[in-house]
Amino acid sequence: MILPDDYRKCVIFVGYKKSDETYVKLGTAFLVSVPSERENRGFNYIVTAKHIIARISELNLGKVWLRVNTYEGFQWVDSDITHWEPHPEDYNLDVSVAMLLLPREKFDFKTIALENFTTHEVIDDFMIGVGEEIFLMGLFSKHTGTKKNVPIFRTGVISLLADPNELVEVKIMGVRCEIEAHLVEARSIGGLSGSPVFVYLGNFRPSNAKRTEAEIFLLGLMHGHWDVESKPDEYEEDEVSLEKQEKVNMGIAIVIPSTKIVEVINQPKLADFRKQHEERMRQKD
Repeated sequence: MILPDDYRKCVIFVGYKKSDETYVKLGTAFLVSVPSERENRGFNYIVTAKHIIARISELNLGKVWLRVNTYEGFQWVDSDITHWEPHPEDYNLDVSVAMLLLPREKFDFKTIALENFTTHEVIDDFMIGVGEEIFLMGLFSKHTGTKKNVPIFRTGVISLLADPNELVEVKIMGVRCEIEAHLVEARSIGGLSGSPVFVYLGNFRPSNAKRTEAEIFLLGLMHGHWDVESKPDEYEEDEVSLEKQEKVNMGIAIVIPSTKIVEVINQPKLADFRKQHEERMRQKD
């Protein structure tokens, strides 16, 4: 699988600013576009894991900071934490979105269109199932880039598609809950919370698809993974203390389905804002 490099441009890094004016990178976010009634227009949203925003909120900080590539390098852009919206009803859904205005003449970015999300129809039409290749890209804490954001690609396969009748048990901010999620097998998946996960369908495949121009669809958002629980005698006998970030993970990652991201973006509060904006634009025209 040769991955298109342009997909890196939909990814940015998210974090917060400390009192000494230095920045801490916590995870990954990505840009999504919602079409407008006006030609060649749209609404851009930044999407990340809700638990990242919650972590910043716990620090009593009023800003979420976004590290975005420019044509010359990168720039930290602030976003008011009150502008980030979770799912209006599902408290456990690990998705948060905010509208983001970035001048294209300055910032070097691309967006993922809603038409390239894996809806239930897309899954049926393209016969997407277990074993499909997936890829994701995002923050690698050991090498983030000094001149610009340098997200890395990681690859894997779908292990299990989400089933609303078979929820997955996870822990979010220390609280155990059950969520609807895809499971993917991916190598070395720690540290990529909030990353976009894509399913790669290849050039030739049987399908009932009514449209065939897209070979890559957004499968969802990276929530996290399970760590292998080390038994005390596995390391205490050697007098080795394991740091949390050094624990081995099981290699199975939890992905929030793209349909759930759409639910957050299309919640009444955000949909009404887009509708009102469209009406103001029509009046100006």
